[in-house]
Amino acid sequence: SEAIVLESEAETLSSVGFDIDRISSTEYQLKGIPAGTEGTEPGDMLRGIIADIQEGEGQAAETVASKIALSLARRTALPTGVVLTYQEMSLLMEQLMACTVPNYTPTGKLRSCIKVQSCY
Repeated sequence: SEAIVLESEAETLSSVGFDIDRISSTEYQLKGIPAGTEGTEPGDMLRGIIADIQEGEGQAAETVASKIALSLARRTALPTGVVLTYQEMSLLMEQLMACTVPNYTPTGKLRSCIKVQSCY
C-alpha cells in the first residue's frame, strides 16, 4: 500500500525534497515539495512516484532513490510545445551541457544533438 512505501522510503523521499508528516497509521500530510516542482499538483505527483516505486518504474535504476529521481524528472519535465525565452533556453542548455552524459536520457536512451548557431 501507499502507506508502506511512504514509511519505508521516508528518508529517501525527504532527501529529494519531500517533507511528509505521519498523522495516523494511514494518513500523511505533505508539507513540502522538491525545488523546481512548483506548478505541479503535489499530491498527484507524490502518488505517482509511489505508484512508480510499487510498479518497478525505471527497472534499470539500481536504487529506489534513482527510481524516485527518474519519476520526479518525468513528472516535472517541460511539456512539448512550451515556448521558452532566450534566457530560459540558454540556462537549459548550460545545465544540459554541465551533465556528465548530456546526450543520454535518465532512462539511458541515446539522444541526438544538433548544432545550433547563434543569430546574435
